[in-house]
Amino acid sequence: MTPRPRSRPRRTAPRRMAPRRHRPPSSWSWPRPPRPRSRTPTTASPPSTTRRTPAAGPSRWAWRSSRPRALRPSFTAEGAADHILPPVRMASGDGTRATLVCLPAITATAGPIQYGMMAQMFEGRRDVLSLVNPGYLEGELVADSFDALIELHLHQLRAAIGAEAYVLVGHSMGGLLAYALAERAERAGLPPGAVVLLDTFEATHQFSEKTHIALNEGLDSREQLLGDFALTGAKLSASGRYNALLMEECALRPVQSPTFFLSAAEPMPHQDEGFEGDAWRAVWPFPHTARATPGDHFTIMEHHLPETTEAIENWLTERGL
Repeated sequence: MTPRPRSRPRRTAPRRMAPRRHRPPSSWSWPRPPRPRSRTPTTASPPSTTRRTPAAGPSRWAWRSSRPRALRPSFTAEGAADHILPPVRMASGDGTRATLVCLPAITATAGPIQYGMMAQMFEGRRDVLSLVNPGYLEGELVADSFDALIELHLHQLRAAIGAEAYVLVGHSMGGLLAYALAERAERAGLPPGAVVLLDTFEATHQFSEKTHIALNEGLDSREQLLGDFALTGAKLSASGRYNALLMEECALRPVQSPTFFLSAAEPMPHQDEGFEGDAWRAVWPFPHTARATPGDHFTIMEHHLPETTEAIENWLTERGL
């Protein structure tokens, strides 16, 4: 029986794989936006009486794009009075001392809660109020300019304080808002008794890459305490909007009100890398009384809060406030 010849195996064309769809990295999943790359802002040469200052470090949740500017309905300085938000009363005093009026920072995780623990330290001694930045809740409009934001806060301040003695307080980027509001309030005939700035950065040269990393890590670790859904689209887009406004439009002028600049005595992790001596510390270019308090940029409002509030109270008491 003749064996059948073996057939050669058929040659087949290589199988073409369907193109894989790109999946964004997990860090893009909601509610976290892409983490911005750290970079050092350029330094401009401002006039002697006006300082144009960036936000105090890039927000962990601030979008570096023009999208928030285009997506959110906004109000102008002329229409700011129609968008007043009620202040949050955080502590009640004995009626004999000046009220502390706090300005929150602009990060998506900030707000009146930023001063919650500090307010408890003043309970029974001073009234403590916090103004509210607009646009962090659904349905609220954002300011279309830095001028509109400060004008809104002036309306909030006048409605909340009336003729009472008050002191403006701002931690971190909130200090930039507090100082700008003090200048606006002075021109409007409603001057504060004093301004208290808590480790507020002004000088652009201090924002090294290491400082950015330190701020981002600090904000990130504290965001975890607020829960997975603490960040919303409204908060993120408002934060991005105001971060851009501070970068582009925040022009500070010296105020007549006494200013207390309380800086952190200790650096955040990485913050002092690349600096000589204590050059990493926040500085303030306008007339002020400067002191350092134990803790870093974040812990002066946390673990070292008793020392922070004692320094504030002593300085205000010395001035009859």
